[in-house]
Amino acid sequence: MSKLLLVVTLCLGAAAFACKCPTDSTFLDNAMGGSVVVVNVVEVGEQSMKVTVERQLAGPKLSGAVVVEGGDGGNCNASLRTFTKGQRLVLILSGPKHDLNGCGAHSLTLEKDVAKGVVAEGVKSMPLSQLEARVAEAQKKYEQFIKGGG
Repeated sequence: MSKLLLVVTLCLGAAAFACKCPTDSTFLDNAMGGSVVVVNVVEVGEQSMKVTVERQLAGPKLSGAVVVEGGDGGNCNASLRTFTKGQRLVLILSGPKHDLNGCGAHSLTLEKDVAKGVVAEGVKSMPLSQLEARVAEAQKKYEQFIKGGG
């Protein structure tokens, strides 16, 4: 009986630590912070993927090869299962480990310089040049807000 109680407690305890966050925010809602980059997927693993940065759109500078951290079942990072080697993406990465957050849209697919996914409310695709301008605008407004001007 005590072993069963221990197993139930451990299972319930793990569920209590699982991430709970809103998942309905759009890419542009989330783009106000972090590094926003265009990448090529080199390799996809269970909890991380290797990418090469093709272009920096905004935020802290990243270049070359980068390891992106995905979900491990206990953090709020996104699952990497939908990504494939050779795919071009626009990602919002945060923190020193280049986390790909799973709370809302933090990734878009890129096809012929058109970003596709949950770009903005009611917007499922946008040319990369327009997306870059909108991301820069979002980050500028956020910086002003943080500095007390907003």
